[in-house]
Amino acid sequence: PDVPGDYNIDISLRGQPIKDAPFNAKVKAAPDASKSWAEGPGLKKAYDTEPAIFTVNARDAWDNPVSGDECTVDVEGPGPVPVDVTDNEDGSYTVAYQVEEE
Repeated sequence: PDVPGDYNIDISLRGQPIKDAPFNAKVKAAPDASKSWAEGPGLKKAYDTEPAIFTVNARDAWDNPVSGDECTVDVEGPGPVPVDVTDNEDGSYTVAYQVEEE
């Protein structure tokens, strides 16, 4: 479906509904990368002694917040960088990374 919302799914075999039919499916809008953005100090600078933090704001095609989707963040540099992404369930994801001290 192109429009998010609640949909009913009716399934029949030879004119008879199957067990537990009808089914209800909630269709949610997918995030639209072109409407989403990141902000926060961790995008500009970080220290090797504390986590750097920033926020990813996910929006759908209609500019509504969306959550529950996979948000992946890769930080590349001279050494390994572990990244933690937390879904805040409000259309934002908190990202924390910390450069390992050598």
